[in-house]
Amino acid sequence: MIRLALFCGILFSTSIMFGQQVLNDYVQEAIRNNLSIKEKKLIEQKEQLGVQRAGREGGPEVQLLSSYTLAEGGRTIELPIGDLLNNVYSTLNTLTNTNDFPQVSNQSVELLPNNFYDVRFRITQPILQPEIKYNKLIQQEEVNMAGLMTDQTIRDLVRDVKTAYLTWMRAHDAIDIIDQGALLLKENKRITESLIKNGSGLPSALIRIEAEITNVEAQRQKVSNDMANAADYFNFLLQRPGGTVIEVDSLSSVPQTPGHLEVTSREELQQIKSANEIQSLALTLEEKHFAPRLGVQVDLGSQDFIDDWGPYVLGGVQLQIPIYDNKKSSLKRQEYAASIESVETKYQWTKEAFEKQLTAEIRSLESDLAIYNSYTASMNSNIRYYNETARRYKEGLASYIELLDARTEVTNTKLLQNLARYQSWIRQVNIERMSASATIQ
Repeated sequence: MIRLALFCGILFSTSIMFGQQVLNDYVQEAIRNNLSIKEKKLIEQKEQLGVQRAGREGGPEVQLLSSYTLAEGGRTIELPIGDLLNNVYSTLNTLTNTNDFPQVSNQSVELLPNNFYDVRFRITQPILQPEIKYNKLIQQEEVNMAGLMTDQTIRDLVRDVKTAYLTWMRAHDAIDIIDQGALLLKENKRITESLIKNGSGLPSALIRIEAEITNVEAQRQKVSNDMANAADYFNFLLQRPGGTVIEVDSLSSVPQTPGHLEVTSREELQQIKSANEIQSLALTLEEKHFAPRLGVQVDLGSQDFIDDWGPYVLGGVQLQIPIYDNKKSSLKRQEYAASIESVETKYQWTKEAFEKQLTAEIRSLESDLAIYNSYTASMNSNIRYYNETARRYKEGLASYIELLDARTEVTNTKLLQNLARYQSWIRQVNIERMSASATIQ
């Protein structure tokens, strides 16, 4: 459910940002194909299996144990049975006038059993063992931490995909702006050629315009290369072959300045909290160091020499109560307490650092929006000045230098505004990542 909420939140924030489904689909595709996310999800599955295993520690276990021994030599026990019984047996034979009581020999018994087996089933059941409960709780926190790492990877990927797409779109729109400037230059060239034919234009003006066209073509080539590089990186993030066509999405003018944002939902901070919880559980477990441990054990089996059957049942109860450990447990508890305090300090320091970064990024976004808006008035005046200069150039009242400068101002202003526009959106993506706001639906 947490992962679904995160994923839906990411798509929701993207739809607000762009209002269309193109980038949403790209984000989904990137999440599906990303190998790092798949790796993190496999780690999650491993940790979840660890929770199941930890929960089974409190159940019974059955083992089959067996042994078989061969022996020769070693220590022996001398049993003087003949010395003890033969005189008695002789007297009894005499009294009964029979041979019912035969003579026996003294015995020598080896202590090492020869040709001896022992086969048994051992059933063990812990009854009182604090480690079982707290190890399961710790393992559950490990699952939570693994999930947070997966979510963090998803956030980073979404940020990278959006940034790469915006970079590509910025170059795409810049090419359109450059092409518009090239069209103006071609129109200026046509007008200049017409003026030269009519004897009112200068050939040097045509040479200057052609040189300007060459410069614009070189500028377009550079932006095209930037666009190709951005496309390669974008396709790499989506695990697609290089050269795969990227669809153009619609983009509103500029983002809105965000209101109050928090950083407490960031996975980095949540991981610190989870690590602190693990330390707290470990401390609680260590505090139970002197608690009694109780378990039962039952052996069902047979032991005898190889040709015989000797079934038996052997049960037992194990009670362990630590009495003295030379203060090792006390020192261990102090270590955990110090670690908990250290992690709490790290959390506070990291939180404050994230808040400073977020505040700085929001201020930078405000600056980008101010810069973008400043170009709007400049754009209107530059376009109006170019149209007037073009009209006067046709009438022979303005020089080609004025015309080229006016065209350059229009193109450069559009390029700068385009740059500020996409910079503000990239800044918005960074703010979204810094505040983990994608989870808000």
